[in-house]
Parts: sequence; C-alpha cells; structure tokens
Amino acid sequence: MKPKRGQWLFSSCAGEDYGQITHVGKDDNDTDIIDIRIRDPQELCHVQFNDKPSGEWPDPPLTRFELPPGASIVLRDVQYKMLPDQDGYGNQYIVCNTPVVGCYRCASLFALHDQPSEEWFRADLTEDAT
Repeated sequence: MKPKRGQWLFSSCAGEDYGQITHVGKDDNDTDIIDIRIRDPQELCHVQFNDKPSGEWPDPPLTRFELPPGASIVLRDVQYKMLPDQDGYGNQYIVCNTPVVGCYRCASLFALHDQPSEEWFRADLTEDAT
C-alpha cells in the first residue's frame, strides 16, 4: 500500500511525528517520491562537534533553527520505500531518504498514521481506560 497525502510519519525512536505528507507521486526517473512538511526544523540541523582545545567552545553546541510563526519547511521529492508489517499489528512502515540527524531510525524509518500522534495516542488511552 502506498502512502497518502495527509498521513503522518511517526518516529517510534523519537516518540513523535516527523512530519505530514503533502504530496505523493513519481519523479522523472519513475521513482516513488513524497513531499513532507517537517514538524520540527531541528530535525534538519546537525552541528559538528568541534575539535578545538577544551574551553574554547561550549560542548556540545546548542545551535538551533528558528522560524517566524506560521512558517514551515517542506522537503520535496523525498524518495521512499514501503516496508512490510513488522510488528504483527498491520501497521504500515516507510523508509525515506530524508536528511538524517542522529541515528538512522529516528529520521528515516517511520510508521504511517492517518492522524497526528496526539490524536491516535489519546484514542488509545481512552480505549484502555474502558
């Protein structure tokens, strides 16, 4: 099954949504692609640790992105591949060729959901309470 526009990419390692799919299609090489509206621009920020002598720079650097209110980042033409159900519950998984910060899984391997994680997580808690 292919991803759909409007679905959310959830990183179980990070425990949060990476972003929402805004377009599904193919590129000029007939490769499957999606566009992703990134939820947190920090996902794209990687600051190299410095090799200067101790004391010249604080370790680790705390560089971060800051966008004006309402602004968003969209990754265009991101290649992806669907993976088979890996957890036995029928969940869809996708591997994306996204910029990676930190470990591979947090920024490239996602579960697909039709709602943002806050909504489906809240629904799960409500069902568990009954």
